[in-house]
Amino acid sequence: MLRGLAALVSVLAFASPAAAATGTIVFTRGHWSAIDHALTDGDLYAVSPDGSNLRDLTSADTDTIEIGARWSPSGKRIAFVRALPGSRDPLATLPQASLWTMNADGGGQRRLTGDLLGALARADVASSCAAAECGADFTASWSPRGRSLVYARGAASPVSIAAAPGRGVPTHLWTMRADGSHKRQLTRGSYLDTEAAWSPTGRWIVFYRRSLDGLHGALYLIRPDGTGLHALELGLHAATQPLPAWSPDGTRVVWSTGGGGLVVADGRTGRTIRLGGGLAPSWGRGGVVFQSVLDETLRSAIATISLDGTNAKTVTTPPAAVSDVFPAIG
Repeated sequence: MLRGLAALVSVLAFASPAAAATGTIVFTRGHWSAIDHALTDGDLYAVSPDGSNLRDLTSADTDTIEIGARWSPSGKRIAFVRALPGSRDPLATLPQASLWTMNADGGGQRRLTGDLLGALARADVASSCAAAECGADFTASWSPRGRSLVYARGAASPVSIAAAPGRGVPTHLWTMRADGSHKRQLTRGSYLDTEAAWSPTGRWIVFYRRSLDGLHGALYLIRPDGTGLHALELGLHAATQPLPAWSPDGTRVVWSTGGGGLVVADGRTGRTIRLGGGLAPSWGRGGVVFQSVLDETLRSAIATISLDGTNAKTVTTPPAAVSDVFPAIG
């Protein structure tokens, strides 16, 4: 299962790790639908790992959902997804999502990708979509120096938007500069390629590939130039959202198996360690932060855990009918 990762670590082990960021957790808090098991709204919040200094970063925007935040290596900027209300899963292949960045305090917001509403408001929808304004862009990850981002794009067209937005439409990885320029397609084919994470050395990107029929899923590795594509030989159910994350030194990867909890793969030894239940992991220098399920509706809080599986600690306590999801620690 880990032959690909073990081979990769032989390169990574001699490189310097990415710089630490701010030691702050950013996550999405929003009202939770117990029926759909999904957010109906959501703002980005920040909190210290001990649960103090909780603050809302995007409360000024009440018409969208902000989700999927990721810290830049410097800790000065945050990349995130902004989705339209009613999107049942802003991290799935929906054409209502775009990528933004902002300062650590929520200021200086800048849109980097598509303007679906603007495209649909114009008469020349076809040319607007051809100009890459109608894609569903999500799950961004920074390069180690913060100069570029890798992200997933669900292709969209006037036909697919009108008929069934995002359903059965291939999703591919793209890269761009941190200012939104120089967009370049990285993967191709009839797949759903999402949840990319750039390694701390910048040499590899790990991502989740699912089949369009929804039956198969696996973690893959690819170089930023599009070469070296290979699987980590890890079969995952296509309904899983593993959201893989690298260790700060680039030698290990943590992901969620859904019902099986968090798994850490160590490429140096070939061993895997289970850290217990959890979703949507993010790895900082002090340990792993994740989404801890609170009840049968999948409503969640943010929690941390040590790398040996001990010292689990709840960081946030969401109010009733509210869920805290998709954390990232910087």
